Amino acid sequence: MVIVEPAWRFARSLPLVPLYERCCQCVQAFRSAGVETEMGIKLHWAFVVAGPPGPAMQMCPIIGGPAAALDWLRGIAGIVTTIQSEIICLGLAITDEVDSTTLVGRLHAEAGATDSVIVAPGTVGAWARESRS
Repeated sequence: MVIVEPAWRFARSLPLVPLYERCCQCVQAFRSAGVETEMGIKLHWAFVVAGPPGPAMQMCPIIGGPAAALDWLRGIAGIVTTIQSEIICLGLAITDEVDSTTLVGRLHAEAGATDSVIVAPGTVGAWARESRS
């Protein structure tokens, strides 16, 4: 069995990119819908409870400066755009903050202004093989 899940708590920027941090906080919209946004770091427990032995695990975050992280900035902008109505409904952001026509450009410009390092949520993979007697 192999499972891949995110671990959002690892997403960050340095120096701080306020718009990126705000977009990551908007993932709370997923939590309000009952989605576990930290399942990646809970996979060990999930495997053990399900019956297979504790899994081997690995986490690979995307990390880099503004140019190297551009694909991920597009990714988070896409996530925010997808859940935009829920974000606004929950009061996590206003329409102008999550405007899909300008979000990627604003994220990239803000990260570029301080040459910040962007860390995406960790992508956690867990795998185990059930032993057969």
